[in-house]
Amino acid sequence: MSLHNKWINLIFSLSVIALPANAKIVNTKLSVFSIKPLTCVVQKIGDVCQLMATVRWKADIPASLCLVQDETKIFCWKNKKIGKQIIPIEVKSTTNFTLIDERNSVFASQKVKITAIQPTKTRRRLRSAWSIF
Repeated sequence: MSLHNKWINLIFSLSVIALPANAKIVNTKLSVFSIKPLTCVVQKIGDVCQLMATVRWKADIPASLCLVQDETKIFCWKNKKIGKQIIPIEVKSTTNFTLIDERNSVFASQKVKITAIQPTKTRRRLRSAWSIF
């Protein structure tokens, strides 16, 4: 295994373990909502990240809920109090995941962020902007 692959695996492992679940629960009927991992590591910004996300939620009463990635429904649960699913997802930029019901009422939301190994290339100015030389 190359050093590059070891570095990616280390960052991915730390992102799964170290980041707290900061899901925003909107509806009081929902007590738990989490998506892991919260961060996806790519080689450079613009690359597509493919990962297996673990989605968990718990409601006080049975509910029919769907997980939505931006505007696309990914997975739905019918009349459940607890939902758990491992879902393959693709993200190209920071993406918002939302848990909604049949009336499109938002129960909770969570963002999955993209992090790049290679920094964006910026060129440092060698002279001041006001220099006449």
